[in-house]
Amino acid sequence: NRLWLFGGEIAGSGLTDTWSLALDQATPALVSIVSAVARAASVVLEWQISADDGRPVTVYRHTETSQWKVMGQLTPDGTGRLHFEDRDVGSGGRYGYRLGLSHGTAEVFAGELWIDVPAVEKISLGGSNPATHGLVVSLSLPDAMPAALDLYDVSGRRMLHRDLGGLGPGEHLLDLSKLARLRPGVYLVRLTRGALTASKRVALLE
Repeated sequence: NRLWLFGGEIAGSGLTDTWSLALDQATPALVSIVSAVARAASVVLEWQISADDGRPVTVYRHTETSQWKVMGQLTPDGTGRLHFEDRDVGSGGRYGYRLGLSHGTAEVFAGELWIDVPAVEKISLGGSNPATHGLVVSLSLPDAMPAALDLYDVSGRRMLHRDLGGLGPGEHLLDLSKLARLRPGVYLVRLTRGALTASKRVALLE
């Protein structure tokens, strides 16, 4: 496990230049990535550094809209392990991370990785409560997949059912008073899309 390199003859000596490189052991990497986990509201990272001299290590982050930015400094534990959690992430975003290590008077960057934060699908209901001059609800859909809106009175009787898949993604307003004859009272509005459900109790005044 040794690599030999031969050069030319050294003038007047009768000798030739010879070098050898031992390959008995692998050269340890400066930084290795131990784990990277992306959740809906956070990214958790762990690195292992090969030379733990106790000096702080700088964490940098790169986003789709910004360049590398300092996120803080980490101090390795006794085994050279570094742990970092980023809670300032957005749903569906892509983020890059790397470490800055001191090397003499310079800073060396290593351990770069990119990770995608999973997108969170949400539906929501809004509108005035109590409602006057009609029962108008606002709703938000993430896409054009099938969705439905149901309206129940206080006894649990369904007063209205409306398929909403054709509305598409975004914010929408629906005047339920124009879709069903409603008396003043308390109603439950329920928005359903797959496994996602949003409910809102609304009082309708005269």
